[in-house]
Amino acid sequence: MNNPSIPNEIIKAFEQKGFTLLVKGKAGTGKTTLSLETLELSKNKVYISSRITPSTIVKQFPWLKVDEISFIDATQTFIPGESITAQIERAIRFREMPGFLQKLYDIVINMGENPIVVIDSWDAIRNSILQETIEAKRVETVLAEMVRYLKFNLVLVVEDRAEYLEYIADGIVELRSEIVDNRRLRIIEIKKMRGVETVSYTHLTLPTN
Repeated sequence: MNNPSIPNEIIKAFEQKGFTLLVKGKAGTGKTTLSLETLELSKNKVYISSRITPSTIVKQFPWLKVDEISFIDATQTFIPGESITAQIERAIRFREMPGFLQKLYDIVINMGENPIVVIDSWDAIRNSILQETIEAKRVETVLAEMVRYLKFNLVLVVEDRAEYLEYIADGIVELRSEIVDNRRLRIIEIKKMRGVETVSYTHLTLPTN
């Protein structure tokens, strides 16, 4: 399934299976939009959000086929009406990294063919759980290996500097936003795309704010 708003390089990269894509950019450059668009490349999709709740995502992106996406809400630990067991599992899941990785493994292993998982943002989850740089590198290495072993495609959205992630990720795109002739232009610079021939820039026009 091809989405014309997604660069062909990403589509071809995801055909390899077991691909980790890093989506970088400042706030408001379209990182969440692009990451949600990549989900349309698969029938099996998971969106883990630490930025906005699933209900807000649905309002902001009405084109999404929400019944086809498994949303995991990482914006809060406790949700009114949720069972005590679910609350405890949520607290463990996002405060202790091995528990988070185990949960991710369990989700992917039970999904169908060619799943895509988006974590938006990896900064928030990593920084809330990991304190030391050495530990973060170890966890990110395990995460990248898990992607290759289980052959799912992973999109990690980041705003902070992520030098080690840039080294181990299979692909890197950096987003910028500019106004040209009263139109907002999303500029996607492809920094790295392992196994795929790339061009320097892809330009996608978005509606004016």
